[in-house]
Amino acid sequence: MNEADLYRLRRLAWAEFALLYFQKQKFPHKLRYLLIEDSLALIGEELGLETLVAHPLEPRPNLSREEYQLSEAVKFVKADFLKESLALIRKVPETDLKKDLLKTSTDVIIWSAREYPERVINSNRPALFIWTRGPARELLYAEHTAAVIGSRSASGYGLKVAGELAKVLADYSICLVSGLARGIDSTGQTAILNSGGQTIGVMGGGFEHPYPKSSYNLFNRLYQDSLVLAVFPPEERTRPWHFPERNQLIAALADELFVIEAGRNSGSLITAHAALDFGRNVWAVPGSIYKAEAYACNALISDGAAPLYDFAELRRYLERLTESTKLKGEAQHLVPRKEAQMESLLRDILLSLEEESLSLAGLISKFKIAEKDLRSILGSALVQGLLINRGGKYILTAQGISSIYST
Repeated sequence: MNEADLYRLRRLAWAEFALLYFQKQKFPHKLRYLLIEDSLALIGEELGLETLVAHPLEPRPNLSREEYQLSEAVKFVKADFLKESLALIRKVPETDLKKDLLKTSTDVIIWSAREYPERVINSNRPALFIWTRGPARELLYAEHTAAVIGSRSASGYGLKVAGELAKVLADYSICLVSGLARGIDSTGQTAILNSGGQTIGVMGGGFEHPYPKSSYNLFNRLYQDSLVLAVFPPEERTRPWHFPERNQLIAALADELFVIEAGRNSGSLITAHAALDFGRNVWAVPGSIYKAEAYACNALISDGAAPLYDFAELRRYLERLTESTKLKGEAQHLVPRKEAQMESLLRDILLSLEEESLSLAGLISKFKIAEKDLRSILGSALVQGLLINRGGKYILTAQGISSIYST
């Protein structure tokens, strides 16, 4: 077994015990967030992973006095727990872990790993872990992605729109991302599979407890032929408070997000707002003002979302989008950049961001650099803590400013 395999197995093990321990504690959500973060730093020290030690998650939630006192108290317990767990993990035969992975096709990606998807790391709230199951992991890096979400109790009209939209996306080789829920989600995902397209399912719990039961056949189909993701370990059951984190991952993975029928306080509306925060393109299907399930879509359109009113018009947009990507791909082969050039370019980008915040498109326009190269540079800078992404724009951190003037 080579070094890469050993590292992968060990990462799976320590990611799992950190999540299992802290997700099961009845701490307030923002306190649990900090405890997991501090745990990763401690684990990083034990395993020699400097990135985990040096780079705090952004933004850190503010604690009340009582929560702060509790966090200080549990640190003593936590340190002993983690050290004991690490000792136990190192005694587990690597071959046993390897067998389990091969049997279930399950893996976990930590946010600091090289294979962590750029779309998610470039959002302003990346998940600590992304659990994966299924043979098509390359879908995490698909050229184009779109989320199709909406009501669980959708009308016949809504289900028809979801099915037709999925077929259009399949025609343009766009990977559909959705939450596997009954109604709009599962209808869209089933339709794109039946059309020969690709889809990623994002769960609200762990792989061992698929939810809802009505989607079991779809789960099995994705496990065997496609890809399912989760932000919770395999044995975690779905809980109501899991869905905001699931929805954020859906929003982060999607370049385009389509909302079809959703109510006033729906999870789809929350997901759409997260997508807007991440700088994604949001579309909504307009509906009758007399129908409760049309509220979210009409409100989003009022707030600036693009109305999906004609599939022919959507096809014209997708045609331009995919053609633009082909041209960018050709440009990438014309201007290869060496490592030294990349480092120099990173410094130029940091200097530019000291003057003003810029989006990905703004940086491409300013520096005339291929998108693939730029994403690689920005991903590295985000992991090092030199930048953060807010609302689709890159902002220089204090650490980033310091790095400019220390070179």
